[in-house]
Amino acid sequence: MTTKPSDILNIAVIGLGRWGPNHVRNFSNLSGSQVVAAADIEAKNRDRIQANFGVETVDDYRKILDRPEVDAVVVCTPTATHFEIVKAALEAGKHVLCEKPLTHKADDAWELVRLAADKKRQLMTGHIFLFNPGIEYLEKA
Repeated sequence: MTTKPSDILNIAVIGLGRWGPNHVRNFSNLSGSQVVAAADIEAKNRDRIQANFGVETVDDYRKILDRPEVDAVVVCTPTATHFEIVKAALEAGKHVLCEKPLTHKADDAWELVRLAADKKRQLMTGHIFLFNPGIEYLEKA
């Protein structure tokens, strides 16, 4: 395990199809974070991330959750997989940013909210247009 400055957040991205590469790029460019690993079941997606960002990739997200240097994970997989992956990440003590929707069922979402609170972890859902200047302008009109 490598050491890191305490002000750097080590991120792992799970799901490298559509939105995952955007998260890898954005977190790689933020001064307070670094992407230390990424997971996807598709070899072509893993290869693209390795070639473009030099990030270590794995074929099974569970390999990432066991790594103590990973502080937080971003989940960018199909919605049907969100509950299982987010729950496993929270149980592993990771903070989680999950693309919307968090789950298909409200009861599952509430279970994740309670688990995050019990584990004292942050659970966030991505809302790409929440801070979009055009949307903010329309909200003021």
